Amino acid sequence: MTSIILASASPARLAVLRAAGLEPEVMVSGVDESAFAAGTPAELAGLLAQAKAAAVASGLAQGLVIGCDSLLDLDGRGGWFVEGIEGDHGTVLGISLPLLRRLLADLGVGVTDLWT
Repeated sequence: MTSIILASASPARLAVLRAAGLEPEVMVSGVDESAFAAGTPAELAGLLAQAKAAAVASGLAQGLVIGCDSLLDLDGRGGWFVEGIEGDHGTVLGISLPLLRRLLADLGVGVTDLWT
């Protein structure tokens, strides 16, 4: 069975994954986000995801590593500043379930195979 590793301390991400039927193992990477810079938010998210996946994966034999610490915590202090969301609200929480399903499918993993 494939394991899911959440490389984030975000309670919102963990809640989204649990509500979607997954029970990830939480392994916070410890990567200092302030050490990274990029031209766009998408580029920054990609850099952070790679760095955190590498940090977490260095101690793992197998597993899928998803998520990194939120740049905007919608259900915390960041929620004061969000007046609306266009598109997938999961993107703001830091984890888009439709995108995750497509990425898992690309790896040959069906999301229902991971349900607890």
